[in-house]
Amino acid sequence: MKLTTTVIGLCLTQLSSCQIAPSKGHYDVPGLGTNKQALLDTGGTTQDMAIAMVETEDLNADYPLGDGKTEDAAAFGIFKQNWYTLRNASQEFAGQSASDYQNGAALNENLAKDIKALHDSQDSLGFDTWAAAQRNGADGIENTNTQDIQNYKATVEWIKGQIESDVKYQTDDTRFWVEVKSI
Repeated sequence: MKLTTTVIGLCLTQLSSCQIAPSKGHYDVPGLGTNKQALLDTGGTTQDMAIAMVETEDLNADYPLGDGKTEDAAAFGIFKQNWYTLRNASQEFAGQSASDYQNGAALNENLAKDIKALHDSQDSLGFDTWAAAQRNGADGIENTNTQDIQNYKATVEWIKGQIESDVKYQTDDTRFWVEVKSI
């Protein structure tokens, strides 16, 4: 089973101009199709599915609280949105402080809240700024055009394209992956 690993050089938008092509591909994860269907049934999109595939292997949020991080760096739900983004762009957590980060755990248990928080954040910030915040929190918002952020957006777009290339990929056990630098 191939798990997403760390790699520094990632370039997807124009593979012909890249010096190093990223490792990417697909494999089956038993039960993933059920979780994909649940995401779609709960108002998620293929872009949401792609984001979740970048962040989790099986579209579950069964990882340690905050993904082992605290305060604004803590991540929650199947999209692993960081607490900074959640408290600044999601209606559910608006106005909360960095020290309230444990409240984000509600997203690990409730897919509808998780999807709503993602959509709130993206609606509030726009996708490009959301992606920057997703990767680097406040620093990402201050500098939205780093190579890492561009790589992340290209990764989401590539996975989304694979999911949309055949309707079966929206509900089967196929997981698409690209090696992305861990943050």
